[in-house]
Amino acid sequence: MAGMSSFFENWDRIHGQSVKVMKVAPAEKFEWKPVDTAMSLGELMRHLPEAENYLVELVTGKKSSAEDLSRMKTAEEIVAAFDRIHSDCKKAVEALNEEDLKEMVSLGPNTMPKKVLLHALLEHEIHHRGQLYTFIRIAGVIPPPLFGGV
Repeated sequence: MAGMSSFFENWDRIHGQSVKVMKVAPAEKFEWKPVDTAMSLGELMRHLPEAENYLVELVTGKKSSAEDLSRMKTAEEIVAAFDRIHSDCKKAVEALNEEDLKEMVSLGPNTMPKKVLLHALLEHEIHHRGQLYTFIRIAGVIPPPLFGGV
């Protein structure tokens, strides 16, 4: 799709950074949460692929994946599912054209062009990845650097 190549490159980069931190999440801390009202570490990890799938479904009108992540209890399982879901979501978005991306879509009380929602998807992932870094550090694991090698 013309004009979207930088979006896809950025989406893949963000996904790769998220996966990098997810891989070091300790399984014995998956039920841990910093406060009672927060998601647990495992819930937060599962939320990233679930949200990507949901938001892409709003944009494309098609569910990219029917995977049930609720029973996944290890970083390896969730990362593998996230990689599959990300790949499927990318294919679904790549099938859209510029006119499709101008169409309006509603999310809660907000209405926006589908292209704007795709960019919000990236912001959403970055927001929750920041939470993952914090949760993992509090759980006693030094997270990988955001940029550069591990």
